[in-house]
Amino acid sequence: MRNPLRSLLLLAALALLALVVRDYLGSRTAAGRDSTQAVPTLPEDLSAQSQSWRLAQTIGDSTRMEVSADDFTQGADGLTTDLHGVELKIFRLQTGSLDRVQSDAMRMLADGSLYSDGETLITLGIPADGGAGRPVEVSTSGVTFRPSANSASTERRVDYRFADGAGSSLGAAYDATTGVLRMMSEVRLERFGPAPDESSAVIRAGSLLYAEEGARIELAGHVRMEQGAGWLECDSGEVLMSNGRVRRIDGVNARGGESIADRRTAFSASRLEVEFDISGELARSRGSGMARFASIEAGQRIEVEADSVDLQYEAEAESSSTASSSRLRRVEARGAAQASLHPSDGGTVSAIESESMLLVLRPGGEQVERVETPGRGTLHQLGRGTDKPARTLVGGSIRMVYGPAGNLERLAARSGAQLVQRPADQASPELRSWSDSLDARFDAETSEIAQLRQAGNFGFEEGSRRGRAGSARFDLDGGVLELEENANVESAGGNLSARRIVLARASGRVDAAGDVTGFLIQGPDASGEPGPTGMFAGQQPVFLAAGALVSDPENQTLTYRNGARLWQGRNRVDADSILIDQASNSIEARHGVEAAWVAGGESASDPESLSIVRSGLMRYDTKTGLARFEGAVDFRRQGMRVLADELETALGADGVDAGMRAVAVGSVRIADPPDGSGHRAFGDRAEFDVDKSEVVLVGQPARILMRDGTESEGASLTYSTAGDRLLVLGRRAERAYTYRPASR
Repeated sequence: MRNPLRSLLLLAALALLALVVRDYLGSRTAAGRDSTQAVPTLPEDLSAQSQSWRLAQTIGDSTRMEVSADDFTQGADGLTTDLHGVELKIFRLQTGSLDRVQSDAMRMLADGSLYSDGETLITLGIPADGGAGRPVEVSTSGVTFRPSANSASTERRVDYRFADGAGSSLGAAYDATTGVLRMMSEVRLERFGPAPDESSAVIRAGSLLYAEEGARIELAGHVRMEQGAGWLECDSGEVLMSNGRVRRIDGVNARGGESIADRRTAFSASRLEVEFDISGELARSRGSGMARFASIEAGQRIEVEADSVDLQYEAEAESSSTASSSRLRRVEARGAAQASLHPSDGGTVSAIESESMLLVLRPGGEQVERVETPGRGTLHQLGRGTDKPARTLVGGSIRMVYGPAGNLERLAARSGAQLVQRPADQASPELRSWSDSLDARFDAETSEIAQLRQAGNFGFEEGSRRGRAGSARFDLDGGVLELEENANVESAGGNLSARRIVLARASGRVDAAGDVTGFLIQGPDASGEPGPTGMFAGQQPVFLAAGALVSDPENQTLTYRNGARLWQGRNRVDADSILIDQASNSIEARHGVEAAWVAGGESASDPESLSIVRSGLMRYDTKTGLARFEGAVDFRRQGMRVLADELETALGADGVDAGMRAVAVGSVRIADPPDGSGHRAFGDRAEFDVDKSEVVLVGQPARILMRDGTESEGASLTYSTAGDRLLVLGRRAERAYTYRPASR
């Protein structure tokens, strides 16, 4: 809307008649004295009469004003004077133009006022040299001029006509002393578009006041401004002008909008301020007091509410002409600001709250390019449909970037971010996370988060699960959470730390790598029975360490690799890899296995109570407490060492027989003590009863070398580890024998 109000100045031309009358009254006596014409006889009711009267006022060699009348008649009472065929010309020396006032008849009253009952025509800006110009016409009737007050007024209709516009009002008054023009009621002003197909700008108001000082226009009584599809209404308003152009409009209780093709805007505010640039283009509008702004462009809908809303425009050249138009570029909201953004494809709806925020539109004013909150903000995102998740983000600052299609592409939060993600499945727990910063990328087709990264003091909670790390990455499509830099996850089942942890949130699968540590807590099984009490007692933490870990709830397995250890008190298992199968209640350790446990009923602090087995493979049943070792077994217990191909020991589910019984099979070799300086035994199978301090050795034959040099062989040897007795048995036809050195 370009300069729709500058024509308000035109009615000020009525004051020119007041100047004419004033100049005439001051000079008519001298004019009559100098006249050489014969004076006709006057009727009895007349005191003076003249025809073809003319008066000119000059400054130096230049004429400033000319006034003429076909005739004038003064009444016999000397109180009234009638002028006929009146014409006034005022020359504007600076512009080379003149203004003209014409009236068929005027009456001068006793108080010096002048009244024109008939049509009065005022023409402004006529070229003095007779050339082409753009004059302005003001026509009215019932005009009263008051020279003493330097004012003019009428209660009748006033019409204004200028080169690119027109207007009207019912009643008008002008005070030349104060420079105030009033249009009393039914004000209408229109500026025609420069091109035939360009819409006009129209202003309607109940009344109008124009003050020359400050170039200020006041509008009241339901003001409405229109241009094309745009409109503005307010209870009252004020227009400030400069050099004939509108520079600012202030409105009270304002509302307005625009509708062009698929673009619609609407706004309202208790107070509205509109500013125009020097070329007359809309530059800025500011609404304050319950300010609201809404826009729909190419299907994308924006709604903004705040204590104040600033709309900033920029001129943009149109492709069809050299003209320019103002398009909305920035929206700034301050004071309890709220904005909602609805994408064009019906995707995720974003609602953001902050003390202040900025919305930047794409060049050309089409759709939002980005949204920013310089301070703390809260973002709510709700997917359309019951199968879509919802999110709430709180950040010290928030930035949202939209793509050309009107969908959210990127989201960032700084200075502390807290995110709550509520799944579409109401039965599933919500995911809460927090960090120093957050960055998210959205899928262009689904409008859902494709990748989410949080960095700096990251933490999360999801049901009974919680964790922390230096940073985290979410793959929400796959439900995967990746924790990096001193990652930690804990739940009712235990605690896990590693350099990197990958958590599949839906299945509960966990992959950890790099300095893996933690502990497990085995609760009661489904029947309510307590957990095992053997090597790793139930409901007590079992600590772990490994290079890598995989926890697979679907298969109920935990796999530790790259150097693993499980321990509980002095009971432990070390191996290259350890597999815990919760479904079968078993533990399997492979490669470089070393297991150690404290025998039941013995003091855990006594180093002699510790049993140690090294082997290539260990299988342990946590329910029965039975451990089986295979592959180069090396078993040490209470100063005794056993080498065998296999070893089986009942660690005891109840803890009483733990490590008290054992069976070694395949190339059994026994040394008591381990350095071979005492008893040594060889066989195919050995059974150990720690409680009785007894070993039963079977072989073909079994053989034992005592500390004193005695050597015994037989199909079966039973001897006391205390060294006080030996039983040698043969098998069928086989003979057993004992050999003692001669010195003994």
